[in-house]
Amino acid sequence: MKKVLIFLAVFIISKTIFPQIIFGEQQLITHPADDARSVFAIDLDSNGDNDVLSASWSDSKIAWYKNVTSSVFIENFIDDNNIVIFPNPAKKTVNVSYDYDFILEICDLSGKALITTTKNTIDISKLSKGIYIVLIKNKEGILQKTDKLVVD
Repeated sequence: MKKVLIFLAVFIISKTIFPQIIFGEQQLITHPADDARSVFAIDLDSNGDNDVLSASWSDSKIAWYKNVTSSVFIENFIDDNNIVIFPNPAKKTVNVSYDYDFILEICDLSGKALITTTKNTIDISKLSKGIYIVLIKNKEGILQKTDKLVVD
């Protein structure tokens, strides 16, 4: 039933937003969508094709199903609760605890990237005291978490 609801929601949203598009056969993109409350067809990676974004109530999951071809989707989970940045405030180094490959950017308040790295331990000793914005992206460059970093 959940699979049918996800397909139906994507179909209705797509037909409403893009009435000129003709769809082919139903493509199953996931099995475990526990109590999906919101499903959207949207181009999340700006590559010209619609991906699927869903929010599930029972497992508190936001899932992005990347459209890698016209009929193949790859599931990506957005779960910033698993990303920990510490210590904060920090003086010389900051650490990132995350189970997946990531790209970290430390930006000033104007948005200018000052540090970009894929390492879990980051040397921040050259940053002036102040407040910075931390962006953590997955290996595809999709934003997973935004946080504030205080440098003492």
